[in-house]
Amino acid sequence: MIQLKDDRPIFGVSQSVLFNADMASDLDTALESGFTHIALLDQMVHRTGLGETLRLLRERPLAVSSYHTGLMIVEMAEAEADARLREEIAIAEALGAPAMVVCPGYGGNRSAYAAEAVLTERLQRVGPLARRSGVVIGIEPLHPFLHASSFLHTVRDTARIAAQVESCGVIADLVHLYWDRQFLDDIFRHIDAVCMVHLANLDKAAMQERRWRRAALDGDVVPVAKLVHAFQEAGYRGNYENEIICRQSATESRDAAAASRIWFEGLWRIENAAE
Repeated sequence: MIQLKDDRPIFGVSQSVLFNADMASDLDTALESGFTHIALLDQMVHRTGLGETLRLLRERPLAVSSYHTGLMIVEMAEAEADARLREEIAIAEALGAPAMVVCPGYGGNRSAYAAEAVLTERLQRVGPLARRSGVVIGIEPLHPFLHASSFLHTVRDTARIAAQVESCGVIADLVHLYWDRQFLDDIFRHIDAVCMVHLANLDKAAMQERRWRRAALDGDVVPVAKLVHAFQEAGYRGNYENEIICRQSATESRDAAAASRIWFEGLWRIENAAE
């Protein structure tokens, strides 16, 4: 059991976990599941419209924990990448999102070093804007199984890029990083670079069949509780987000989200005054 004398960290729910029928339904499901914070998806915000999204948020006691863009930075043409990054930073600022998630993208015919140079240069151009907007650009390294979507797979490689960009950090998604034998070392070595932690587990049966499927936090593939404890011990005091992604139905999305919140809250207790 993790012991804290101050308040437990914020645990938000990613909109990717919810059913995505429409923005209002997703926001209501987050509330019904007991969440106070939600990570919004760019496709849902663009579909709904920024103005309408802001109106729906004002009507509900929900804050935005982050904004997930899904931008594959190095795959885009240079001008397009710059324009889209600036557009999404403005949206993140309007939403009050402290972090905006981007994906490195597939390096293609470039070497990993060349792809890293492209990513770094493109983010450096918009870093000052992100800083002025109060938004941290979060780069998310992905599991090597998903190499077609990213050339970055570790905290240390991603932290090296983030250190060269204003208002930039690492999104640490446990299902993408748990496999790395240096992950625990990276948590302590690069904790200042981490701006968000995504929580989920993996389905053991699917993994044995060489399929990628996320699962509830109490699964037996990723040691979620142990890794959350490591982040806290290293000094991380940022937000966590549920990214289980179970959208078979609106009811299942709600129930899975609520179960994740209850499990997460069970990790924490406030030390009593009698110590």
